[in-house]
Amino acid sequence: MQGGDPGFFILAVHSFVESWLRDYFQDQRRTVFMNDLLIRFSDEVRQTAWHKRTEFRCINDFILEQDQTNAVRHAFKDLDIEDARGAASRLLSFCSMAGVSASSEVEALKASLKLWDERSSRLDDIERITRLGYQLAVAKGQRDELEKEVGQLRAFAHAKKDAENRLRVLESELEQERTARRQSSARSDEIRREKAGLKQEVASLEDKISELSTANDYILGLTRMTLYTRSRIDYERELVKLSSDQQQILSEITLGGDFLVKGGAGTGKTLVLLEALGKLLRSAQDTGSANHPSFALITYSDTLVKYDRYVASIIDLAEREERILSADVYLESKLGFAAPGAVIDAERFAEIIDEEARLSFMSSTDAAEEIEGYLFANDVTEREYCVDLVERSGMKSRLSTEQRRAVWELRQRVALVMEAEKRYSRNYSRTKIRAAVQADTSLATDEYLFIDEVQDLAPVDLMALKALTKKAIIMAGDNDQAIFRKGFSFKRAGIDIVGKSRTIKLNFRNTIQINDLAERYRHRLLPDGDISKKAHERPSQAFRPGPSPELLSATDKQGLLTKLHERISVLIDLLRYEPRNLTVLVPDLDVLDETASFLRGQGLEVDAINDSTFEFGTSTGIRISTMHLAKGIDFATVLLFLPHAPRQAECYDELFRETMTRNLVYVCMTRAMEQLVILALDEPSERALRDLVSEFEEARE
Repeated sequence: MQGGDPGFFILAVHSFVESWLRDYFQDQRRTVFMNDLLIRFSDEVRQTAWHKRTEFRCINDFILEQDQTNAVRHAFKDLDIEDARGAASRLLSFCSMAGVSASSEVEALKASLKLWDERSSRLDDIERITRLGYQLAVAKGQRDELEKEVGQLRAFAHAKKDAENRLRVLESELEQERTARRQSSARSDEIRREKAGLKQEVASLEDKISELSTANDYILGLTRMTLYTRSRIDYERELVKLSSDQQQILSEITLGGDFLVKGGAGTGKTLVLLEALGKLLRSAQDTGSANHPSFALITYSDTLVKYDRYVASIIDLAEREERILSADVYLESKLGFAAPGAVIDAERFAEIIDEEARLSFMSSTDAAEEIEGYLFANDVTEREYCVDLVERSGMKSRLSTEQRRAVWELRQRVALVMEAEKRYSRNYSRTKIRAAVQADTSLATDEYLFIDEVQDLAPVDLMALKALTKKAIIMAGDNDQAIFRKGFSFKRAGIDIVGKSRTIKLNFRNTIQINDLAERYRHRLLPDGDISKKAHERPSQAFRPGPSPELLSATDKQGLLTKLHERISVLIDLLRYEPRNLTVLVPDLDVLDETASFLRGQGLEVDAINDSTFEFGTSTGIRISTMHLAKGIDFATVLLFLPHAPRQAECYDELFRETMTRNLVYVCMTRAMEQLVILALDEPSERALRDLVSEFEEARE
């Protein structure tokens, strides 16, 4: 591959694959095309053998790459070495599926991909990809014309495909007529006339497609960027090894004490955490121990539990997946020991507040949040709250000493009622668990706890989890990605990480373009003029080029839904994305239900991630989720649908709500591995979204 012409190399790859498939099926008919053979081969292999999903995806990518090869054959388009490396990676996946032996040629191809092992690109390769990104940006600058042309291109391409499929059927029928020696029959003549008409229709459609120069350049460029990004992701995942930075951090996790793995979005914190768990289990095997150390891996949501179990299955930890649990499930299982007969009942807690609250300066809703979301959530003592006047970080209204005393007395009355009824609020139950374990350490059952996305657990969650741990807590998190609450002191929870925290800086998930947009957005000024210094000190660094994020806008929600459907159609019809590799993220459940219903009405299969039956390994439809539930998960392509910003509780101050909204938008942008599409109103009412739209407008200037 070195020194040769990349375009001709890609042609050679396709010629090899087509020749192999024709020999395999013993089918040399001119009416059977390479795409037909690829699909036939994929269907056959799926039924007879198990292969990795990335190997099957190479079939779709070869079909998508036909546009590139046609451009080389007919328009002499220039391709570069990174395009050739992508084709080589796809060929290796195909050889694995086909059982092609490890010949010297295959080994040479593997050697040509060694550059990707370094998780960086040579300067000249980066420049080529960047130039292509610039060309895409220029095309997107002609947004109105481009959207119109892309719609026409999709319609013409669909009609052309239908005509070509009909031609294949007619050719098969004509072959049957020849076999029956009825070449001059009336039916044969009818078939020939229809074929002639269809060929003229195909030629006319090809002319119309070729005239859409802006859309053709845009789709061809997007195809190249998509194939490059997708192939490199697949190749890197096939390596199944940590980076040198990740390996260094893993080596420092001795399991002899608490440890925190920090890093921005996409840096692989969860993978290091899972590998640390594997390290624990392997160490027990190496020492010949008959029993595994007791452990649990904890995270904040049921959806993330499913995802962590899915990732664990990939790295051979599936046999212990039952020990991957949400904080709620794990701690509720301990409540029976701490307070026999007690249950968690959020509705009853709200009723008790309504019954007991007699505060002229605070509504029942705000009182419930003050007690549950601050006092119980932080296990604040009476002295801290009423005497030391500890800062109520993030809460909206300042309280006088007398008002604090009134709130504390309400807290005491509510606690007495909950104790009498054995019906606790979520956070109060944690205070009970912590107190019970401190009084009787035999209630602690696990030697090690591994905690993912630690920044989104309440402080009292960590206090209870630390009390339940016999030896050490190993955590992964990033406070700049907090989407529920501000950071707090680990020391208050009894967790000692002084000198025992490390930061990963290399972003493995996102492309350079997605990472740059997310970092620029995260660093914008907040309403009070403050800015996160920590974010500036350690911005994550991406290394893989890809398509630039796109902004699609409309005047109202219905217009955005139409834009969403059009873009999904382009991704599926023109870029050949499987529906399960597209994820729509929305602000809340109401928008989720409306959006899912709209897409299903367009004939699309849609799977809601929050559905109890949803599984990452088996879902086949377009995925849809609220923004909050997307935390900690990777998606190939994200369509961030923002008719409005996610809502925050009114009891918090403006700065806190703004920070949480921006963090959540940042988190959702950084879920995307390949492509990111933002859909927002032309003139958003929320500053967090106006700033997001401004990032695109400033980039175009």
